[in-house]
Amino acid sequence: MLDFMEVNPDIAKGFFKGDKVALEEKWRQLTESLNSQGPPIKHANEWKKTWTDWKSEVRKKLAHNRREAVTTGGGPFKKCTLSEAVETVARICGLYAVVEGISMSTSFGTGEEAVSAPDLSDDDLPTTYARVREEETNPSPTPKRHRNNPSLQDSVKAFMQAENKFHESFSGSIAGLAKNQKDTESDVRRVYRGLDKIDATLENIRSDMNSHRKKVEEALLAKKNQIKLRQLELDLERFKF
Repeated sequence: MLDFMEVNPDIAKGFFKGDKVALEEKWRQLTESLNSQGPPIKHANEWKKTWTDWKSEVRKKLAHNRREAVTTGGGPFKKCTLSEAVETVARICGLYAVVEGISMSTSFGTGEEAVSAPDLSDDDLPTTYARVREEETNPSPTPKRHRNNPSLQDSVKAFMQAENKFHESFSGSIAGLAKNQKDTESDVRRVYRGLDKIDATLENIRSDMNSHRKKVEEALLAKKNQIKLRQLELDLERFKF
């Protein structure tokens, strides 16, 4: 799966821009390849969910490590050890940049959720934070008009909302496919029941035909016997004369 995602990073990130038919064909090829090495044996939608869950777990680990890296207070350092596969998933999907943005926005928050900023140089700090530092050091004699640009936290929030909508849409698509599959299975069962009824009807017809043929054969045999008996009677009549 990782080899496939390396070659298809857009599919790995969930932002495939090509034809939907081409996308499904790629997933079909991946499913055949994975199932040929199974177990487990899964449908394409199940392998899609496996990849989505894997990305979610990797993102959680990266976020945890980022929080541990920026949190102060002298507590124990509880950083997760990342395997080579986890790092590969994070690199392919660009999760390092996503988690870095999320952690930085929470580091410079306000209120009870605010966390102390790490000891970084101005070159390492986000542009907004560096500009605030510069304004504090060299205050301008006249207030500057603030640009109406979205903050990093708002950008991350919008990104997370878009991702949640994507996952909801994806889940809805899976649910629709599952419903269609159930409906198809129900239709197939109805067809099989209809075929069973047709087979039973044909069997009854064959039985009736066999019974009718036997009756006809018996009637013909009885008629032949009557004819033979009548012939014998005529022969006897002849001998009497």
